[in-house]
Amino acid sequence: MKPFRRRSALEQHSLHFGPNMTPMVDVVMVILVFFMVSAAFVGPEWFITALLPQPAQSAPSEQTNPQGQGNVPPPSPSTQPLRLTFTLQYSAATGATLFTGEGLTDAPFEQFETKLTELTKGLPKDELASKLEMLLEPQASVPTRDVVRAHELATKLGVVRVGYSTP
Repeated sequence: MKPFRRRSALEQHSLHFGPNMTPMVDVVMVILVFFMVSAAFVGPEWFITALLPQPAQSAPSEQTNPQGQGNVPPPSPSTQPLRLTFTLQYSAATGATLFTGEGLTDAPFEQFETKLTELTKGLPKDELASKLEMLLEPQASVPTRDVVRAHELATKLGVVRVGYSTP
């Protein structure tokens, strides 16, 4: 029986394979520290402010802006946009999406197209962009392609402000 032999440094080194992970871990730790330190310098001026609707108050003549500085007068009726709201439902019986709202009740896309064309007809493009907004309320069963078709139609007719909501 032959006794165990000693291995040389070259043989010992050849047994270790794969990349050395130590430098990568060091770099990741430096990046982590960098982000933690830079997060301390972020103040409220970097966040997006939103004017959310306020609950009804006894004196709705003025409301405070989100930063709490000064008062914001309520919008006058002439500057308030006209909102068109349509609810989209999928009919399994017909396999079509039906539109309800603004005088339509369970109407197919063609009638929705006619109604929207009627509502936007005669309005200048700049007025459509600033004073008209459309809210689509698709139910969960409505195919995405039908929601996209409704949005495309509104954009084609000049309605720039199109929003989505759950009914």
